[in-house]
Amino acid sequence: MALYDSAATYDSGALYDGATPAAQPTTRMKKIALGLSKSNPSNTAQFADGIVESMTGNANFPTPDPALTVLTNGAQGIRDKQAEIEAKEAELSVLRGQLGSQNDALKNNIRKLADHVEDKCDGDVDKLRSSGFSLVGDPTPRGPLGQVQNLKVQTTDNEGQLDVRFKKVNGAASYMVEHASSPDGPWTLATVTTRTTHSLPGLTPGQKYWVRVRAVGTTGFGPWSDPGCRIAA
Repeated sequence: MALYDSAATYDSGALYDGATPAAQPTTRMKKIALGLSKSNPSNTAQFADGIVESMTGNANFPTPDPALTVLTNGAQGIRDKQAEIEAKEAELSVLRGQLGSQNDALKNNIRKLADHVEDKCDGDVDKLRSSGFSLVGDPTPRGPLGQVQNLKVQTTDNEGQLDVRFKKVNGAASYMVEHASSPDGPWTLATVTTRTTHSLPGLTPGQKYWVRVRAVGTTGFGPWSDPGCRIAA
């Protein structure tokens, strides 16, 4: 009769005739490799097409979630949008060509006008700069010109003459001086000068005149100054 061995345990292996059972291998669940993080629209659509083709009628996946039609419609949506973009790009290409032609035409007209100004000014620097064109050798533009400040209009001992003085504007190459018999104009160009002082002769004695000045430079024209006024002697 066999006796029960109280010292025998499962760990000791005595109940298995001295043999320890072999360890069972652990099965790791496989994961799908997508690689979608850097996929462009065309590749994403092709990827979806391939999955739909493989899963259509596949008994392993009788009710896909989302439905395969969702992937099919999404891929077709990408192709439709790509076709729309290509059509727009073709249209944009035409528009860019038209824009380039208009730019070239405007450049040619600006060059033609510059030739006209040079011919009419006959080398007069002040007249040239009053046109708004910059001259060869002028400093590089630094920004918009400021408003002429501290405009002073003064009477003189000369009959029918007023003197004008104002503060220099940084970046100005010259100044346009205008006068009028009314603060609302019409304004008459008196001179274009490189100086910050100027005399206005030939005015009507006893007549009140308004005077305004603006700077001219390589960036164009500055704003008109606040007008000053005085009665001509």
